[in-house]
Amino acid sequence: MKNIQLKLKDSEKTVETFDVVDGELLILEAKRGVNYELFNTLSGMAPQNIITKRIDQDLLVILDESEGGGNPDEIIPDIVIRGYYGEARGEEGSDDATGVLVGLHNNGKYYAYIPESSDPSNAVSVLEDNMAEPQAIGGNEIDGGAFMPWWALYAATALYILTIGNDNGDSEESESEADTIIYSNDLADTDTGAGYDILKLDDAKDITLNLDNISSKVKNIEEINMEDTSTTSDKLMIDAQDVLDMTDADNKLFIKGDASDELELDNSAGRWAKVESDQDGYNMYTSTYQDSSITVYIDTDITNIAII
Repeated sequence: MKNIQLKLKDSEKTVETFDVVDGELLILEAKRGVNYELFNTLSGMAPQNIITKRIDQDLLVILDESEGGGNPDEIIPDIVIRGYYGEARGEEGSDDATGVLVGLHNNGKYYAYIPESSDPSNAVSVLEDNMAEPQAIGGNEIDGGAFMPWWALYAATALYILTIGNDNGDSEESESEADTIIYSNDLADTDTGAGYDILKLDDAKDITLNLDNISSKVKNIEEINMEDTSTTSDKLMIDAQDVLDMTDADNKLFIKGDASDELELDNSAGRWAKVESDQDGYNMYTSTYQDSSITVYIDTDITNIAII
């Protein structure tokens, strides 16, 4: 965690930068008019996963050794923002308020940290006292990381949840600006459209998923996320046709996961080859199929990779 910084940023500039020192607690006072950006100086991006907890009026940010994805029951924070839920918070509807936790994704765009549970009541800005929740980069893009008051995050998260799928349970295709889809056996047809879109596997379940079974349902995603906060193990099977079917015109798919996860790259629709990666933290595999170049970036934490 020595490579993590916390930056206080308004809509124009970085106001102040703090280093998170391993073994030391970073404590700062909440301020109005700024977002709180988490930044990894080695990767040049934000930690993907964190845990947030509210204690009285203070916001606690918890990072584990792999920059997040720890257990919500963990209570030892790395960062404390004092008074985040107090006077510095400001009134709902006013821009004279404190901001949200944000980060820079590997697609070069800024996003807020939103609850992994996809429940807007678990958003950082509205946590109940003594409540801890895992958070991840997601939601709608924040243009240039511009200042977002705390109350706007709750509204954006709620909208994202409401537009993710069909409340009536039918199979009509859903097109939305939502960035995260939670996988289920009855996954609705979804075209996520523009933006950085993620298919997330349930943290609490061991899931074996052949993308052939859902590639006709999910369109325009950029990432499949198997990371979890428990001891579950997931297995993902993928071929070049799946990537063509599920991604946008770039034909690039990022896969995040843990050491317990397993991945099979199927040669049946174009042979896979491991090449030198152009993305930090990922192994890179390429294929050519139907005159299209296809790229899969696989989290280096995933070591059980088979080409079949």
